[in-house]
Amino acid sequence: AWELLAGAVTLLLTEKCRTRRGLDELLGWAGLSLIVLAIALYDEQTHFPGWFALLPVLGGMGLLLAGRNEQTVVARLLSQPVMVYTGKISYPLYLVHWPVTVFATKTLGVQYG
Repeated sequence: AWELLAGAVTLLLTEKCRTRRGLDELLGWAGLSLIVLAIALYDEQTHFPGWFALLPVLGGMGLLLAGRNEQTVVARLLSQPVMVYTGKISYPLYLVHWPVTVFATKTLGVQYG
């Protein structure tokens, strides 16, 4: 639930707080760094979500807040066609793969991840 709260706080900050480009640049790079750090550090032993979700959630907040200024380097990077396409298919791909994974685990006894 706290991840949803983080999203709501991000929306409020986006609508209510206007910042300068410098702060948005900092938020974008910090957000990107937190997500890359989570990718680099998390492994099979990481108990996720819980507190370990804090890095990617804060990273996502930083990216969203940086995106309100289209002139930031991170916003321009994420607006590239390949990144936009990846973003557009990521959630539908998740929705398709998850039921298949659950079905395979329950029915066939195949264990993933």
